[in-house]
Amino acid sequence: MITHSDYTNEVKFFLEDISELGDDVCSVILYGSLVKETIRPGLSDLLDAVVVVEPGLLTNETSYYRAIDLMIKICSRLSRTGAPFHPFHYFANDPNGWSAVALYVPAWTSDRYSRIVAGTDVRPLLRTSDSELQYMRGWYFATSRWFRRRALFLNAVLDRQEGLREVIPALQEFTRNHPQFACFACNRSVDRAEALAEIAALFPGFDIDSLQRLSETAEQSPTDIDTQAAQRLLEQALQLNESLYKSVASWVGQNIKC
Repeated sequence: MITHSDYTNEVKFFLEDISELGDDVCSVILYGSLVKETIRPGLSDLLDAVVVVEPGLLTNETSYYRAIDLMIKICSRLSRTGAPFHPFHYFANDPNGWSAVALYVPAWTSDRYSRIVAGTDVRPLLRTSDSELQYMRGWYFATSRWFRRRALFLNAVLDRQEGLREVIPALQEFTRNHPQFACFACNRSVDRAEALAEIAALFPGFDIDSLQRLSETAEQSPTDIDTQAAQRLLEQALQLNESLYKSVASWVGQNIKC
């Protein structure tokens, strides 16, 4: 069984491994559930981290391959822990700042949602090329339409007893990400943890309570729920997705000049 200690121990092992790069590591930023103290052992991702390195490490062919080989080795070990895993991020540092997708800026620059676990604090240098959030706005509308197609497809194949185990992951993706994407679409750069409160403030008429309950249900439900329950949840998610889409589209139409 995976425990809370397993997560914290893996951070120690990760820092030991990445230290093989020596002085080329400028900073390591930890973010996500470990910092927020919301770890759900066996369900939370391992490891939410950003490694910022000296630019020369990535411009020299020999050192670049050495660094990539080490990072692959680290990821391979982390993937065998049994916890949900995605590769950590890496960026080159620059005195004039370093750039990332706007989605990450709230978490990676906040003392509330991130902390420095090695090196110096380079978070104030973080920038995004998507300063007007045009990419994030387009991303929200694209993912909203994509989720609609996915939910309709799953609802259709459920009648043939297919796709049942895909329903809960689809709902989790919707409830975890879409509120934050919607905030970005409305020029609110917020961390995922703040998204529901921001949506409630932006759109008082939106049924935030139903979205909160759907989120809790999706997080707590096993993947092998019965067909009728899955159909009810998909129908609810479709309605919430449509309502949020219309609210965001209306806000954008009134506030964003083309």
